[in-house]
Amino acid sequence: PRWDDADTRLPPTGGRGPDPPPGGASVVAAARYRSVPASIEMYRAALALAAGDLATTVARAREALLLAPPDDDLVQAAAGALAGLASWATGDIADAVSAHTKSVVGLRRAGHIADVFGLYIALGDLRRTQGRLSDVLRTFHDALEFAAPDPGDTPVRGTADMLPALPAF
Repeated sequence: PRWDDADTRLPPTGGRGPDPPPGGASVVAAARYRSVPASIEMYRAALALAAGDLATTVARAREALLLAPPDDDLVQAAAGALAGLASWATGDIADAVSAHTKSVVGLRRAGHIADVFGLYIALGDLRRTQGRLSDVLRTFHDALEFAAPDPGDTPVRGTADMLPALPAF
């Protein structure tokens, strides 16, 4: 209901986020404000996925991608990952791999490291399902290389989750 309320209070987007704030509103972070409609759609996609409504998940995720400002890596990556999960659930493994691969890039730029590792694990599972075992190894190698801290640094949170995901070869 709060998202519906926000939708009714936002001015029409014209395609890429609302330009002027609604009358009387004060906006502190203009860049984040422009992402509000896309963020609402992204969260609606997540709720649809949790409810098992895959068609709505994909539709809402696509709408979020259309509304997200080009520099909003977080919303774009999250919406893409949600669409990828819906694709995986319907058996479209190739689309799921593509969506997750793009989302890894966006989440890395956005600094959401734990989510990046989650996507790497999912990508490994997807590639294993495709029978692409060399790609599985490369996926986990890339993840561990990304996670490898400089000598003496504390390991990046989530690194240990990669190790059990490695297939036994």
